[in-house]
Amino acid sequence: TWTGDARGGPRAGAHQPIDAMRHSAAHVMAEAVQDLFPDARLGIGPAIADGFYYDFALPRPLTPADLETIEARMREIVAKDQPFEFAETTREDARKLWESRGEKYKLHFLSQIPESAKVTTYRNGEFLDLCREAMALESALGWSPRNGLPHYDVAAPRNSADAIAQGEQISVHE
Repeated sequence: TWTGDARGGPRAGAHQPIDAMRHSAAHVMAEAVQDLFPDARLGIGPAIADGFYYDFALPRPLTPADLETIEARMREIVAKDQPFEFAETTREDARKLWESRGEKYKLHFLSQIPESAKVTTYRNGEFLDLCREAMALESALGWSPRNGLPHYDVAAPRNSADAIAQGEQISVHE
């Protein structure tokens, strides 16, 4: 299910600055992974109780050296001090975009958004993601990418990309 607040806006990550920062870090990580692995396909990347994660479909398993390279690329991205830019788009434009990029998981998540709900994205730099959650906005939350990346051991309780590939129904929720 696609959930939002009473205005139809984001819930998860919108209430606590740490959650918004964690969610922003997930977007930075996704940008880094796509830079380093152009064939990577995106699942979801929410903030969770003790950090964040992002599900990817990758051409091969990641190694410890890959994780170090991803973190280094994240630091380069953060150093650019990119703003997170919110936008609404039409369902059709979003479908065309994700189809053109071969992002079958994003198309799946798009199909789960009720017709009555807004389709929203966030952009940081060249990275654009279908997203319903609040980002760490410097003016609103007092966190800036200039303050550096949090360090977390990232572990996903479930790999939604694999589940979708196996035909399972995935719910997007807090």
